[in-house]
Amino acid sequence: MCSKLGSHFQTFWTWITTWQSWV
Repeated sequence: MCSKLGSHFQTFWTWITTWQSWV
């Protein structure tokens, strides 16, 4: 579960970084 949560968090963080670069 911890590994799965980490993977989900990484995807979320990548989306945040991409959104910030757009803005």
